[in-house]
Amino acid sequence: MKNSRERSLRTATTNSRNKGKRGERQWRDELRANGYPARRGQQFSGSPDSPDVICDALPWAHFEVKFVEHLNFSAAMAQARRDAGGKAAFLAHRRNHRPWLVTMDADRFYRFLGRDLTGEWATRMTAGSPAAACGEFAWLHCAIRTGRRLNIHEAIAQVRREAGRRVFIVAHQDRDGRWLVTITAGTFFNFLRGELPPEEQGEHRTSNIQLPTSNEGKEGGGAPRRGRAESVPVQAPAKPLETANFGKAFGEPPNVARESRALPGKQPTEQPKQTEQ
Repeated sequence: MKNSRERSLRTATTNSRNKGKRGERQWRDELRANGYPARRGQQFSGSPDSPDVICDALPWAHFEVKFVEHLNFSAAMAQARRDAGGKAAFLAHRRNHRPWLVTMDADRFYRFLGRDLTGEWATRMTAGSPAAACGEFAWLHCAIRTGRRLNIHEAIAQVRREAGRRVFIVAHQDRDGRWLVTITAGTFFNFLRGELPPEEQGEHRTSNIQLPTSNEGKEGGGAPRRGRAESVPVQAPAKPLETANFGKAFGEPPNVARESRALPGKQPTEQPKQTEQ
């Protein structure tokens, strides 16, 4: 009986490890598909302490990858922060048959919005939930979800329906009360490419963004949506700057956050493909 339990435990451990490797390969492929050459960390360095996925085109970002059915956000984000080494910590995660999501600390997400995070914004960030901080953006729908047993994929599917044509995020707290923000991988890459926040046009800005693709629309049993560009009027201008400055804002004090915009159309340099064994 003891030997049978030990064999079952070894099998479960092996299956979990193999699933983790598949998740790392899939997130690597997700980055590549969006124009950011990437590779698995441990595959090339051989160290168990190496990052799950390395993306030289985003040297300021650290990716912790989880391909699990039940994600412990507190533990996973704590691991991401601990291993980030001063870089911006991002948690890329998914369940079986669900699309990729990206979770980050709320203050990291605020930098994506291209705001000077001092003065009034500093007050907003400490005053309450991300919903209060993001309230001025007409193009953005922020939903708050509470509870220890958060099913993030179901929450994303519900908020997608609530948001209509707006960009949507889900804000939730870890066990220490720290605010986290979860977005779809598509929204994450739109921010990286500078398609979000929306560009300035006169007194208002409009967002030429892609609505969820058919793959993203499948979650939660909803009917798939076809990707198409929509214009959403919003207020408050923001100026796109160089990609190098975009990364700098994640490792420096809040007063440089206005530089956190990527130049639209700028693509990372292609790197030679690695053959994985």
